[in-house]
Amino acid sequence: MLVVDFKEVSFTKYAAHGGGDFALRLIQFLINNNIEFVIINNVTGQYLEYSSEIQVLRNVNKTLHYFNPIYRGAVLEELKMFAQRIYYVHGLRMLEMPYDQYAYRYYKGIEKLKVWIKAKFFKTHYEKAELKFIEHLIERDPEAQIISPSEHSMYVIQSIFNKEISTKALPPFLTQVSPLKPSFNLPSRYILLLNGDRWVKNTYRYLLAFKQLKEQGLAAGVSLVVIGNPPFANEFSNDVHFLDYTDRPYLEYLMANCLFLAYPSLNEGFGYPPMDCFKYGRPVLCSSFSALNSVYNGLVEFANPLSIYELKARTLKLLKNTSNENNNEELQAFYNNFLMELESDWKDLLGGLND
Repeated sequence: MLVVDFKEVSFTKYAAHGGGDFALRLIQFLINNNIEFVIINNVTGQYLEYSSEIQVLRNVNKTLHYFNPIYRGAVLEELKMFAQRIYYVHGLRMLEMPYDQYAYRYYKGIEKLKVWIKAKFFKTHYEKAELKFIEHLIERDPEAQIISPSEHSMYVIQSIFNKEISTKALPPFLTQVSPLKPSFNLPSRYILLLNGDRWVKNTYRYLLAFKQLKEQGLAAGVSLVVIGNPPFANEFSNDVHFLDYTDRPYLEYLMANCLFLAYPSLNEGFGYPPMDCFKYGRPVLCSSFSALNSVYNGLVEFANPLSIYELKARTLKLLKNTSNENNNEELQAFYNNFLMELESDWKDLLGGLND
C-alpha cells in the first residue's frame, strides 16, 4: 500500500495555481487506477476520507511504501518503517536562481525591503541551504528513490556529488479538465501570461517588453491577459488585463483561446503550462533557461528571459505568424503521445506497490 505524505503540501484559494497541484493530480491518478493508498500529515482539507496517522499505520499488516510528492526536508528517521521510500524533488531553484534583480517589486512594505536585502546580501546563504537540503537526503537515506520532474533537474542533483547518485526523471501529471467559458469579457486577441505575482515567473520583464511594443505601434489590436495581480500592475494599463487566480476550467478556456502563451520563467524543474497549452495547439513563447530548454526543444519559440529586446523580438515574431484559428496539430500530437507515455511510466512506478 502506498502512503502519501502531505507534510509540505499547501494550497492557495485556487489549488490549481498553488504548490499542491501536483499532489492533487497524484491522488486523482491513484484513485483512477485503483491503487490503494492513504495520506498522512494531511493539513490541506482535501481528500480527508483517505487520511490516516503514521502511528495507526505501524499496526497495519501490509507492506507500506512511502511517497513524498513535495520533499523539502522531512524528518527521515521515522520513515525507516516503510519498505520503500520515494521522494519527489521538484527542482533546486534556490541553488539555480535564488533571486532576481526585480524580485523586490513583487512585494509591498517591509516584505519588499526584506526581499531586496536577501537578494543583495544572502544569495550565497540560500545556495548553501539548498545544497544542504539535498545532501541531507542522500546522506540520511541513501537507499531512497529520488525522482525529479525532468532530466535537467536530475542531472543538477547528480552534479552536486563526487559519486554516482541514483535518480530518475519522471514528469508531473497533466491536467485533464474541460474548458469552461468565463462570465467576464475577454479581448478577442490576447497573449496569456500566468502567475503574474511571482517573481520567478518573470512577469515584470515581459510586461516591459509588451509595453514597449505597444508604444512602438507593433502590437496593435492585441491585449495581454495576466493571471495574478502584482503590486506593480498600475504601471501597465495599455491593453493589459490583470485577473485574479481562477478555477481550472476557466483557466483551460483562457489557454485554449489565447494567441499564444508567454512563459518567460527564470527557473523551472519541469514547467507544465506550455504542455497544457499544447493540447489546444496553441504556440508558446518560452524561456530558454533551466528544464524548459530540454523539455520543449524544437516545439516552442525560445527567448532569453533576461533580455527585454529578445522578449520583444520573439513576441513580434509570434504575433506576425499566429492567429486565433491556427491550431498547431504537431503540438497536439506531441501532447497526446507525451500523456500516454507519462501515464504508463507512473503506472510502472506506483502500480507495482499494491499488495
